[in-house]
Amino acid sequence: MSSRLTVQRTLAFLMLWCILLAAIPPVDGYMAPSAPVLEIESTGSGMVSLRWTLPNDNGSPITGYNIYRGEASGTETYFDSVQDADVLTYINTGLVNGKTYYYKVAAVNEAGPGDMSNEVSATPLSVPGVPTAFEGSSGVSSITLTWLAPYDDGGLPIIQYKIYRSATSGTEIFLANTTVTTFTDTGLTIGRVYYYMVSAENAFGEGGCTEEISV
Repeated sequence: MSSRLTVQRTLAFLMLWCILLAAIPPVDGYMAPSAPVLEIESTGSGMVSLRWTLPNDNGSPITGYNIYRGEASGTETYFDSVQDADVLTYINTGLVNGKTYYYKVAAVNEAGPGDMSNEVSATPLSVPGVPTAFEGSSGVSSITLTWLAPYDDGGLPIIQYKIYRSATSGTEIFLANTTVTTFTDTGLTIGRVYYYMVSAENAFGEGGCTEEISV
């Protein structure tokens, strides 16, 4: 009977000890920071800008922030850090336009990283690159232009091309739109030289023009 009572008392003591340990804040009485609230500040060509709120430091000054990134929701892993407690923004560059990236952030203090923030996602976008292989061939009072789509569509489908023309070099003005990679300019003066450039456009905007050609 006494041994059974001893076991019960021992178990009760261990339970009480565990409760007391759980109530003791870690690392010299401090706890890790609470979770920031994260948002996308802006996106651009190959970049995403993050901004977050200042979280509760739980008694120990915040020393910086850990940035976590993934390429699918819920897959974020440590990516980079901000070593300044006063900086609440981060710009991630060198990204692929049209690809979606997922982010979380956690504040760090003496007790270590705190809880991660909410997840946010962003897709960097830009205007298209310059069309390639731009050429022209003349017919009877007409000129046919051909080109290839840009190597970089900016992360969005190209919706149209814009053709610019002039009768003197360097003075091209808008002539026409087309959704294909060829255009025939008709009703021209035989024997006259014409100058052309072409650009690509997506929903983000119009990209740069090709170099001028003369036909």
